[in-house]
Amino acid sequence: PILNQVSYVLKDSNSQVLKLENFSFEASSELEKAPHEICKQSFSKNEANDSTIVNGNNNIDDPRNWSSKKKWLILTIATLTGISMPIAVTITIPTLVVVQEEFNASILTIDAFGSVYTIFLGIGPIVFAAYSDEFATRKKVYIASLLVFILASVVCAIATNIWLLIIMRAVQACGNSAVLPLGAGIISDIYFPLERGRAFGLFYFIFWLGPTLGPIFGGFITQYLSWRWNFWLLTIFGSVLLFLILFFLPETFNADSLKTNPSSKFNPISPLKLLKYPNITLVIIYICISTLLMHIQGISIPINFSARYNFTTSQIGLFFISQSFGLMFGSILGGKYSDYLAQKSLITEEYCPEIRIKSAFGMLSTLSTLSTYLVDSCPGRGASVMAITSLFRLAIPGIIIIFETSIEESLGVRWT
Repeated sequence: PILNQVSYVLKDSNSQVLKLENFSFEASSELEKAPHEICKQSFSKNEANDSTIVNGNNNIDDPRNWSSKKKWLILTIATLTGISMPIAVTITIPTLVVVQEEFNASILTIDAFGSVYTIFLGIGPIVFAAYSDEFATRKKVYIASLLVFILASVVCAIATNIWLLIIMRAVQACGNSAVLPLGAGIISDIYFPLERGRAFGLFYFIFWLGPTLGPIFGGFITQYLSWRWNFWLLTIFGSVLLFLILFFLPETFNADSLKTNPSSKFNPISPLKLLKYPNITLVIIYICISTLLMHIQGISIPINFSARYNFTTSQIGLFFISQSFGLMFGSILGGKYSDYLAQKSLITEEYCPEIRIKSAFGMLSTLSTLSTYLVDSCPGRGASVMAITSLFRLAIPGIIIIFETSIEESLGVRWT
């Protein structure tokens, strides 16, 4: 077993140190079936009322001890990169009917065009995250994935038939698939457990802005320019992100992170081993079902509303605003409340990752809370556990929504 030591400093409003305590926790060579107990503390309630907990250690090379300014820069870059995923997914939603008419494609083919991106968004992170966690790098994986995303976006913009477009959307998704698990990995690298809830809340607050911006951009660009310009926009956005990562993002991987079963041999499917833990699997299944409901709406709305109500592509894009705002504010509130509960539990009794689940509310608004829980439950495997989450959250719903039109024909729009 690995013994890891963390110190907690209790400071008052004038930054005077009131109390310093160290504790150690054991990280077994395997994750326990339920997340292990991380720490116990015995701060009095009187001390907690007017004080702030700041956790840290004395290692200046530890990314968690970097300055707040540097952490905010890193989080901003990771967040901007993360939002490229929902924008790239939803920017084509208003274009489905236009693309079908231009290429004279069948409904099933258009459903495949709409879902193939989601499927490969779930498959791609497994390899990227395994490489990132095994070889202790975030930046190199970011660069490689964005290069694939940019090149595939260019080919999509000049595609001459529907099958080339579908194939290159799959490649584009593989390139874009790394941004979510890497973002979670970076948050795990630079923030201590009691700070991660707010960081994840902000990350997902911006992330859920993507489903609002994507359909709006896609609708207006398709109506006033061409559906191909959506892919040129993604090319430009990806290039800007690549520039920011190359010149402003340092390597954040914490060399002292807990690693389980270290091996000199690279295993691209090693993240799948985390599914043997019931607590991880149950949380991921919940996230998968919630996301499936959103993706079904994303396919059904543009097809049905354009046919029944003669909506334009720009009007369809505006339809997704209210849903995204609910997700955004749920994420930021859930993240802050999650950290509040974690700090409160540390002061009054003990901290364990499950304490964060109490702050989960709503449907998709639980994602920031549950993401923090998953990362806390898998020390040193933040990118890997989020890659598994992406596999279930994106690939499985992506396969199901290929048959969304057939389900509608059998059950009707309302029951679907």
